[in-house]
This record gives sequence, structure tokens and C-alpha cells, in this order.
Amino acid sequence: MNGYDFARKGALLLAGTILSGVPAFAQTAPAASPSTAPAGTVTRNGATRVAPPVVTPVGAPVSVRTIKTLRVEGSQRIEGETVLSYTKLRVGIPYTAETLDQALKDLQASDLFADYS
Repeated sequence: MNGYDFARKGALLLAGTILSGVPAFAQTAPAASPSTAPAGTVTRNGATRVAPPVVTPVGAPVSVRTIKTLRVEGSQRIEGETVLSYTKLRVGIPYTAETLDQALKDLQASDLFADYS
């Protein structure tokens, strides 16, 4: 390897690190600007100041999908149905990323598998 390879990989790593924070930054709510007159007060020109609408921050939407098929690959001594019985995943039920994470944790907790993903 030469110095160019290290510089290129370093630049890619730096760019990936910077870009990984962009979605999180986009989710932050802007700071509320302080108002000089409270809502409902009359200003100098006689107009009544109306309160701005209250915006409640919403978290990232949870992507819910439905399981269409389940497949077990690489199991040598245990049937695929047995492997799936250790998880709560079933065809036709909705799932989220948390559901899939829990299924992997359930497989790990069984201590029957050397590798799972």
C-alpha cells in the first residue's frame, strides 16, 4: 500500500463520518424566537398579536412492513421451522426494525447457533 491509498481511505472515512450526522441534524427543531409582546396583546397600530401555532416535534416515523416470506439458510442440524420457532416472526405479521432486532437477540439467547444475521 502506498500513501495515496491511506489518504483516499482516510478521506472516505471522514466523508462518511460527516455525512452520517446530516440526517440527525435535520431532525432538530429550530429554536423558538423570543417575542417582545405576549400573545393577545394590542400593538401600537391597534392590531392584536396572535400567538404562533405550537409545533410539537415528531420523532422519526416508524416504518412498519408486513412479513411476506421467511427463509432459514445454512442450518445444518436444525430444521428451518425449529429455528423460526425461537423467534416471534411469522408470515403475515407486521414488523419494524425493533422486531427484527429482538428476533436476532432471541436466536442469540438460545445458544444453539454459532452465527446468525
